[in-house]
Amino acid sequence: MSKSNDEYIRRNFKKSELVCRCGCGLMNINVGSLNKLQLLRTKLGEAIHLTSVCRCLDYNNSLPNHSPTSSHICNKDKESFAFDILAINCTYRFLIIKLALEVGFNRIGLGLDFIHIDDDPCKQPNVFFTYY
Repeated sequence: MSKSNDEYIRRNFKKSELVCRCGCGLMNINVGSLNKLQLLRTKLGEAIHLTSVCRCLDYNNSLPNHSPTSSHICNKDKESFAFDILAINCTYRFLIIKLALEVGFNRIGLGLDFIHIDDDPCKQPNVFFTYY
């Protein structure tokens, strides 16, 4: 039996939401990070719109202002630890940040219309940063 390209990877997240946006199909997410994302979603009690999860190196490098050490970058040997969540209103941003910290994400980035969360063990923990 073949698996659908849009199978659920966790209760609330489909493969199509998690793979690299360039269309290469790459998806290698740290299991602990993905479990934390699911717990955040469960606590939130409503859908989360992910704007970026896994990125192949080529896709990451094609983005404006990309970081060459992004926690989104993955390949067959390297896991992604990062999620970007669409967040355009202040109350929702506060709630996402609060819940992200509660479930164990220790790196929070604030963009104009998104919240970046990660728990990359190779980077300094307990930091908050902005993209503007």
